[in-house]
Amino acid sequence: MKATSSQSNKRGVSLATLAFVAMLMIGQTAPMEYIRDSTYHQETVSYDTVGISVAENTQTDVIIDLMSTVSGADGCKMSVMDKQTDDSALFTSPVNGLASFDATMASTALDYENPLDANADNSFEFDVRTVCPGNVASSETYYVNVTNTVFGFYGSATASIAEDVAANVSVWSPTMMNDTTANCAITAGDDAGNFDINASTCAITVSETGSFNHETTPTITLTVTASTAGALESDTKDVVVSVTDVNDAPVGDLVITYTDGLDNDGDGDYNGTGVDNNNDGDFDDPGVDNNDDGDFLDDGVDNNNDGDFDDPGVDNNGDGDFDDPGVDVNNDGDFDDPGVDNNGDGDFDDAGVDNNGDGDFDD
Repeated sequence: MKATSSQSNKRGVSLATLAFVAMLMIGQTAPMEYIRDSTYHQETVSYDTVGISVAENTQTDVIIDLMSTVSGADGCKMSVMDKQTDDSALFTSPVNGLASFDATMASTALDYENPLDANADNSFEFDVRTVCPGNVASSETYYVNVTNTVFGFYGSATASIAEDVAANVSVWSPTMMNDTTANCAITAGDDAGNFDINASTCAITVSETGSFNHETTPTITLTVTASTAGALESDTKDVVVSVTDVNDAPVGDLVITYTDGLDNDGDGDYNGTGVDNNNDGDFDDPGVDNNDDGDFLDDGVDNNNDGDFDDPGVDNNGDGDFDDPGVDVNNDGDFDDPGVDNNGDGDFDDAGVDNNGDGDFDD
């Protein structure tokens, strides 16, 4: 930063001094009539402040009240001198300082990281001329020094997208930057390449290949880094992106069937109307399974244990058919003997009595 104050050594020669020398040359020692104040011979202007600081990124004209920078300049006029330095073209004084004593620097993109002054040292130089009564003139070099603004960018710490978001949809952008940037990047959290970032504005969008799944990754934390030209300064910010759920479309054919009734057999068709006596799952057995053959169609009793339970009579002879109408007196197994076996010949057809002991009982 250039000096802020200076005592001028650029002394002008006043007309009063020249007049006094002329008087000596012609032998006149009395003061000339137009010299009204001997103090006009003295250069009393003190340049107290010649360095003015302006923050970078200032967007308006820089206006300097020149009279506020000096002392001992009552009645003097101050103005910017033309083309004294390489930066002087940026500075002007209205009406050559007659109506105003300002120095105006035209609106310039002041960027500390990219100096725009002639010497590239962030100090704009211009010369100011001061003329006081008696034509006492002097000049001094002034400096507009550009100061640095510490870089930072700001915005929400969160963002939200749906898991079926389309490509190029805006995700996040900073709300403010206090300096110009040269490079923005996502430095962490996007290994899959789901996001793009604008290199100069830091705005984040969904990439062409972006793919999101709420069930597996409900949140994504991105680290955004931005820096000024030449990476002189940088700042970082974490942004948590929430991935919201959406209803997924069904996969494959969807078939819905329904039948009124009860699922008595647990087969899922709810069409059981009867009772499952035989445990075959159809619940349509009308009778009883007496013989455990599973058909539950038996309407009788299984007296002979042949499994058919349809015996109408009694099995007197043990032949298993239970259709014997009589009695097996002679134990021949047919239970059809009409008489009595008196002689023990086994036919039980003896009509009488065996009186003679011949065994035929037909005596």
